[in-house]
Amino acid sequence: MKRRHFMKQSLLAGGTIFTGSALANESATGNKEDRQLAEKPFKLNYAFHDGMFKNHGGADFVDQIKYAYEMGFRGIEDN
Repeated sequence: MKRRHFMKQSLLAGGTIFTGSALANESATGNKEDRQLAEKPFKLNYAFHDGMFKNHGGADFVDQIKYAYEMGFRGIEDN
């Protein structure tokens, strides 16, 4: 077996395993982290904009407000 071919194949296999495990860990812990954040919201008076939580709260702005309140946001900013 040629050394260059072996090194390329080894690097590709290692990168695939590393990337796959990192993505699996991220998707498995995403919901758990959201629940932990909701249990202890931060205490600073931060405001969010319309659409910032579209992927989390939904397309409806009222649902985004509810989600943001659960996460600890107590203000809305509209420029």
